[in-house]
Amino acid sequence: MKGFKSAFGFNSKVLSALQEKTKEMDEFSRHGGLVFDELKLSENINVKASGELTGFVDLGPFTDDRNKTEASDHGFVVMFQPFQATSKGITCKVPHPVEPGRNVHFISDFPHLIKCIRNAFVSTGLHIPDAHVLVDVVREAWKKDSESLTLKVMPHITQSHVQPTEFVKMKVNLAFQLFSEEVLKEIFLFKVHLAKTFKMTPSPETFLQKMERLIFIMTARIPSKGLKCDSASAKFLEDYLPFLREWEKHAAKHGGGFLSDSTALGLRVTIQSTLSLLSYVTSTLKYTYLLTANLSQDKMENVFGVVRQAFGSNDHPSPEQFLVVINNMAFYSLARPAKGGNSPPELVTALLEPCDVPEQKGARVTALVDSLLDEGNLPHAKEVLERHASLLDHDGMVEKKSDSRVIFYIAG
Repeated sequence: MKGFKSAFGFNSKVLSALQEKTKEMDEFSRHGGLVFDELKLSENINVKASGELTGFVDLGPFTDDRNKTEASDHGFVVMFQPFQATSKGITCKVPHPVEPGRNVHFISDFPHLIKCIRNAFVSTGLHIPDAHVLVDVVREAWKKDSESLTLKVMPHITQSHVQPTEFVKMKVNLAFQLFSEEVLKEIFLFKVHLAKTFKMTPSPETFLQKMERLIFIMTARIPSKGLKCDSASAKFLEDYLPFLREWEKHAAKHGGGFLSDSTALGLRVTIQSTLSLLSYVTSTLKYTYLLTANLSQDKMENVFGVVRQAFGSNDHPSPEQFLVVINNMAFYSLARPAKGGNSPPELVTALLEPCDVPEQKGARVTALVDSLLDEGNLPHAKEVLERHASLLDHDGMVEKKSDSRVIFYIAG
């Protein structure tokens, strides 16, 4: 690990190692999606042994002059997640900018969408086409079940599920459990009591059934639960889009009770992209099923959890800590051999070669300047040199210099 060096930006050595690792894979295994997210960092400036200052905003060639001296407070991570594992006017995909005949699909983080739906359900209720559903019915059923000293119908449901605090609302598992089959069974068991208590309030059973089914389909992790073409699950997703349109129209007539614009848009785009991806991987790549859990950002959140805990409990690690952990995880994910096997020496060698990220940036600037000089465009070449001078040589950021005679006298 000591020989593995990197910096912010795209490292060609890591990409070469990735190419080396995937060259033996078939096309079936090489397809996946790009997951990207940002992590809040604490501002911290470090001095390397060479005297270089690190910890400033670094967007490569896109860094503005005014940002070069600002301390960075966010880290951006791009992760590749393979698919394979052990509304009107909305576009869920765009043509691939490089490879004709293929599309780039857009998918929102499904667990985050469920949290948003849960928050609306708990706070104000929702006006679905059948009725105005409220969490009060579920809360009353939970209280009735809590009074029992014998076996409980839903032992996993707590007050945090039916009356979540602002902090608890961030937990994905509680949102999923509120829309679980366990809650449906409880409502069925206490339906007589609930009917007497809430004479004018419809039961949210239909809404909970739709949400439970949607979560089941969109979180498939094993082949037996994978999403397949022409299946009942695929038909459910297709029917869910008209349901959203009908729900939106119904809520508008009653002055509210629909999802927020961003949540509704994210849900529509995610469902459409899932169906489009299912069609692509089954028809073109000959997949038998699609594990929909691999379309979420769970893996990215796991990485962020490791970064926050690597140096102790720290919600906002420094840029240097962030870079060290991400580099180590990138090295491990590529160099880790398959179970019972060994990593090829070419792969490890590619990772251990000296990092040339700064050299790559400088080489691109040099090539651009040479091209402009060949064209005779001297003003533009001068502008590029001034803008990217720090990439061609170390920028000492000297504000003032001492008198050379004083320096000579002190130095002897």
